[in-house]
Amino acid sequence: MTSYQTYITRDTAGGASIANFPGTVLEIDEPDVFALDILDAPNLKSIHIKRLKSLKRPHLMLSNLPKLTQV
Repeated sequence: MTSYQTYITRDTAGGASIANFPGTVLEIDEPDVFALDILDAPNLKSIHIKRLKSLKRPHLMLSNLPKLTQV
């Protein structure tokens, strides 16, 4: 499994984006993030969200993930 740490950009408001992730499986563990954008990952097949910020309504935006089959 490829680590997403080099592909993530976090902002100060609790949002983050992961762009150009090359792997096929993405496992997210971000307890300080409630809004997450995943962009331009043509090989990504599966996303597993272990943890996002508690007590906040999560926001997930997916774009250009043609092989994605499981979230």
